Amino acid sequence: MKIVKITLFSVLFLLILSNLSAQEIQEKKEKVDTLFKFVKEITNTKEISEVVNMNLEKTKKIIYEAYKYAPIEFNKELHRWTEEWRSTGLKGIKPPIGIKPSTLLKKIKETIATEYGWEYVRFLETPYFMKVKILDISYSTYSMSKRNREFQQIDLKAEILDVIKGKEFYSVGDTITVSYLPFWFNETSLPIFEINQVYAFPLKHWSYLKYSGYNKLLLKLNGLHTLYKIENDIVHSPLSVEMSPLKSWDSFVNDFKQKFLMEK
Repeated sequence: MKIVKITLFSVLFLLILSNLSAQEIQEKKEKVDTLFKFVKEITNTKEISEVVNMNLEKTKKIIYEAYKYAPIEFNKELHRWTEEWRSTGLKGIKPPIGIKPSTLLKKIKETIATEYGWEYVRFLETPYFMKVKILDISYSTYSMSKRNREFQQIDLKAEILDVIKGKEFYSVGDTITVSYLPFWFNETSLPIFEINQVYAFPLKHWSYLKYSGYNKLLLKLNGLHTLYKIENDIVHSPLSVEMSPLKSWDSFVNDFKQKFLMEK
C-alpha cells in the first residue's frame, strides 16, 4: 500500500511539474507574441515615433518583459520572422519586401532612447545583470563561418554572488560561463579580469543559432559602459574610470533597480 501511495504521489508530482512547464512556455510565448504583434502594428504607421510616444509606458513594458522573461524565445522568434522576411526576396534579383524585422524594432527603441537615452534602452533589452566572482579563465576559438575567420574567445567561469536582473533563471551560488571576444574592444577599453575578483556586468545569450545552454552567456557591452568591479564593497568601472559610481554595492543596486527595473 505504501509503495502504491508513493507511486501515485510521484505521478501527481510529475503531472504538476508538466502543467507548470506548459504554463511557463505559454506565458513566454505570449510575451514574445505581444512584442512582435505590437512592432508590426505600429510600424505600419508612418509616424512611428508619434505612436510610441503616445504609448510610451506600454511600449517600455512590452519590450522589457519579452527580453526579461523570454530571452531565448525572443531570439528564436526574431530569427524565424527574419527568415520569413528574407524569403520574400530573391538573392541578387530582388530585395525582400518591407523593412528588416530588427530594423523595425530598432526604430521603436530609437524613439524610447530620445526620451530616456540609449543606456536606458540597452538595459531594457538586457535579460541578466549579475554580481559574480571569477573562478577560472580559459581560452578557446570562435569560428565565424561567414568571414571564414577564427578569433580568440575568452571564457570566464564564475560563481553568482547576487542576481539583480534574471532571478527567474539564475540563483546565488550557480556557476556560469561568461564569454567574450577581445576584438570587440579597442586596446584601451579591453577588459582585464582577474581570478577571485568580483565583478558585475550585463549578460545575454549567444544568438539563437549559437545557443548551447542556459549556463553559457555572453558579455553584453554593446553601447554600455557597464563593466563594474567591486573592491572593498565599493563599485567602480575599470573600462570608464570617469563614469565610476564609487558607491557601496547596496547603494548601487538600489539606484540601479529604481532606474532600470520594472518589477510587477
